[in-house]
Amino acid sequence: MPERRNYSSDCDKVGALRFMQSHIRELGEMAKAERFTMIAYLLEMAYIEVGDELRERVNADHATENGESAVETAAGDPLAA
Repeated sequence: MPERRNYSSDCDKVGALRFMQSHIRELGEMAKAERFTMIAYLLEMAYIEVGDELRERVNADHATENGESAVETAAGDPLAA
């Protein structure tokens, strides 16, 4: 069994999320092509969830750099939930 990596820093977490997002997209495309409808749907939901998490982390990072709160930044993002 592979060793589990500890993604302690936010930079590592963003990188991990981007990695997962790219692989989830590939798996979703494969599932669609093979007509595994439910699996394709679940992977699409996972892709959206990873995207939301990425957006929250990136917005929080930008807000911190600009001296704003993450809530103010997310409120200005029409895609933020």
